Amino acid sequence: MKKSFWTSILVALIEAAIGVLLLINPTGLARFIIRAFGVLLIIPGIFGIIRYFSEKPEISAIDGGLFIGVLECLFGGFCAFNPQWFIDTFPVLTVLYGVGVLVMGVYKLQWCVDMIRFKAKYWYLVGISALLSAAFGIAILVDPFTATEALWMFIAITVIIDAVVDIIVAIIGRKTLYKYLEDI
Repeated sequence: MKKSFWTSILVALIEAAIGVLLLINPTGLARFIIRAFGVLLIIPGIFGIIRYFSEKPEISAIDGGLFIGVLECLFGGFCAFNPQWFIDTFPVLTVLYGVGVLVMGVYKLQWCVDMIRFKAKYWYLVGISALLSAAFGIAILVDPFTATEALWMFIAITVIIDAVVDIIVAIIGRKTLYKYLEDI
């Protein structure tokens, strides 16, 4: 339980830091993340190719390591050397982000209902978080904006707000869970 609590806090703090960086330089951060993802994808691709040629042919043929390794290197190289393509196709990515935020809102709705069923005192905070996530997700899906900079700013603000609410919910939820477990 302790590990889960601190993991939730750490994830929320990272989310808030990403939100702040998005406010400061959204396009630069996006390029950095895309390039870093590309490099991180190339590394296992290279190891997969090496492993393919270092194993016995009977094992390598079944494993498909060459195919996967080459694909990882190609896609990783595309990300590392052409991050602008992703920036240019951002409206599609924005819709996917909106779907993700909406899905998280639905997940938080279940969390809220679970807390109500446990008769938790601060269930409404999770409910607020669920409503915010759902509202932000719907807003993104309804009008994904045309200006990339404005969209990045909107995403940065939603990420920061969501992170702050998640920290509050984690702290209060932890106290509520401990109280509930003591009552059992």
